[in-house]
Amino acid sequence: MGKCRSYRPRKRKFHGNQNTKNKEEIMTASSLKLQQCNQVNNDEINISKHLTGNRLIDLEILIGIFALLCCPTKKCTAGILYLVEDSRFGLSSNFTLHCKNCSFISAFCTSKKLDKMNELNPRFVYGLRLIGRGVSAGRKLCVVLNLPPFLSKLAFRQQEKKLLSAATSIGEKIMNDAAKELLSDLPNSLNSSKSTSSLSISGLKVFRADEDQLVKQIKTDSLFHEIDFPGESSGGARLPTCPW
Repeated sequence: MGKCRSYRPRKRKFHGNQNTKNKEEIMTASSLKLQQCNQVNNDEINISKHLTGNRLIDLEILIGIFALLCCPTKKCTAGILYLVEDSRFGLSSNFTLHCKNCSFISAFCTSKKLDKMNELNPRFVYGLRLIGRGVSAGRKLCVVLNLPPFLSKLAFRQQEKKLLSAATSIGEKIMNDAAKELLSDLPNSLNSSKSTSSLSISGLKVFRADEDQLVKQIKTDSLFHEIDFPGESSGGARLPTCPW
């Protein structure tokens, strides 16, 4: 009889305990790499969301940055981008990106637009008016900072008128809300008899009248007046200011 060969059983593979559940999924190396890449992209998106506001940048630096980028079209692989300024209004400019090898063009503006109007120019005019300065001061500041030529005198006055209308509407709304709040706080006993109520504004004037007369008095120009900006002797815009 032949010898009986020794039988070696196969090793069993461990497939995990079926009676327990893992709190965290067991990930493979490829899925872990994909998760890390997605996390990096999400972090970059979150960081870019915090970058808001206006920045001063040299155009030569900006042109050098765009020269390092490639054309985004799939057919053009070795395209180099260059920057062209199409138009300019005040401190805001309209640029276009062109590709040297293909017909790729992308236009953008250096300032946000609100109702088809650039946001940067009204902000600059409003800042000058807050410190009591006008067109000449804005031109000097642009020359010192090596910025584009400032708005003309006519365009500057147009920006002032827009700011004046916005300030007027906001001031009237604030005064109307204050009148409604004052009337809502009056006691009910005032409705039956002719009693007076007082309203003090900035410690300058005290008005005493009936309830109906009080509302009319608040809406008049005596509580919502106009003042000249300091530093502008003639031709300056007049912005309304709230008395308090």
